[in-house]
Amino acid sequence: MSKKDDAKSKKAAAAEAAKKAKQAAKEEAGKRLAKAKDAAEKAKHKAVPYKAERQSLIDCAFGMRDNALIKGNGGNVSMRVPGAAPDGRDAFLVTPTAMSYDTMVPADVVLVDELGNTLDGKRRPTSDMTAVLYIFRHMPEVNVVIHTHQPYATALGLVVDELPADFTTVIDELHAAVHVAPFTRSSDEGMGILTVEHIGDALAVILKHHGVIAVGKDIDQALTAAIYLEESCQAYLAALATGLPIAHLTPEQIADEAEERGYYGQPA
Repeated sequence: MSKKDDAKSKKAAAAEAAKKAKQAAKEEAGKRLAKAKDAAEKAKHKAVPYKAERQSLIDCAFGMRDNALIKGNGGNVSMRVPGAAPDGRDAFLVTPTAMSYDTMVPADVVLVDELGNTLDGKRRPTSDMTAVLYIFRHMPEVNVVIHTHQPYATALGLVVDELPADFTTVIDELHAAVHVAPFTRSSDEGMGILTVEHIGDALAVILKHHGVIAVGKDIDQALTAAIYLEESCQAYLAALATGLPIAHLTPEQIADEAEERGYYGQPA
């Protein structure tokens, strides 16, 4: 073989080797890409702890908005999760701060411990978290806390110190007259402190110049309390607007209405 032919042969072999190396690199890159996509897909469908409970908080927020208790991404919802902290103590699910409920998914809801440390979730929790946790710590019977900016209740809080138990819905759904707590700035633990101090036997308190905190054993009770509070405040404001004397129920009538009658609602 001549030197010329030998050079051509070596050149062809080098080109073939380069071609094979390029093909191998392409295949390897394809494998890495496929592996990355597979990992991303698995991460996407990875089980979210307390997914149903997290979704229930989002659904509650929609209920708040549907009943005109909030606008946009206002307010927040929180839930006690018994024994969910690593040390066996209660943990708490809280909606994230300043995030649209329309785009919120269960993984956006944050799980925190009683000190507010994040246990699960990547979002920043509600800015009212310290107030909410104060309520949970001091009201062990409460499993859900709802915060709204409902207009009629907030308006009533500017002109009276209490929504009296003069409506059957207040007695049946809120359990007692609803007090107005003094003003404290938003996103402050004082919201929780004043709630505990002023809520009494009711399931809600009006925060002066701000909104409402409603509580309950579950989401249904807390949301129902907030809804009927708003309805009753609207009615009471209408009565006040007439300038006529307000008719009040007697303590005996209130107690009679509060008596368990045994036929309201569906059996468990």
